[in-house]
Amino acid sequence: MLKMFALFSLLIVFNNLHCLAKRVSYTYLVVQWSSAVNSYCRPTYGTVVKNFSIHGVWPNDMSGASIWSCDPKNQFNEKKVSMLVRDMQVFWSSITYPSTNSRQFWSHEWSKHMTCSGLIQFDYFDKTLQLKDRANILKALRNAGIKPGSSYPLDDMEKVVEVEIGFSPIIMYKNCLLKEIYICVDSYALTFIACPAQRLPVIVCLLLNFPLKK
Repeated sequence: MLKMFALFSLLIVFNNLHCLAKRVSYTYLVVQWSSAVNSYCRPTYGTVVKNFSIHGVWPNDMSGASIWSCDPKNQFNEKKVSMLVRDMQVFWSSITYPSTNSRQFWSHEWSKHMTCSGLIQFDYFDKTLQLKDRANILKALRNAGIKPGSSYPLDDMEKVVEVEIGFSPIIMYKNCLLKEIYICVDSYALTFIACPAQRLPVIVCLLLNFPLKK
């Protein structure tokens, strides 16, 4: 009997630790800039917009570690977001070759990243669209004279985005080519916040190429 009780207690402790490890501390709003938009990788379901597009909202714990795939049975259902699909086609299209099917993209983002958030599907996609609307990054960069088609100091780009959203962003790049911008948001996906942890590229580029979208 004592052994059974001890085992039961151990299972409860393990489950509590597991839940604690999965606790969302904050999220990233991730917007992407792809210069590879051409006739070979246009979305099969969506629209090409020459602006930053949404990649997703990604939960993290206090250490900055990503939290994902908490509920595989909770599958994406487009009917639950039918009122949002028109905006999602414009601002959340899959534009990275070869994954050009936006329906699959939305399903992936929901299943992998947000089944740990506690949000229902409509709220997740609706709040993400609202966050993207509030962070008008391309307009802010252009107003500061930073326009696609040239290279600019990374610090200058970071400062412009910081003025726009109120907090310093994390700018991601590959081979000194602008790729994505991470903006930290509270655990309820409502308010921009200062990033508790930094996610830095392996190679530091002082000058960043802001490519034209073709």
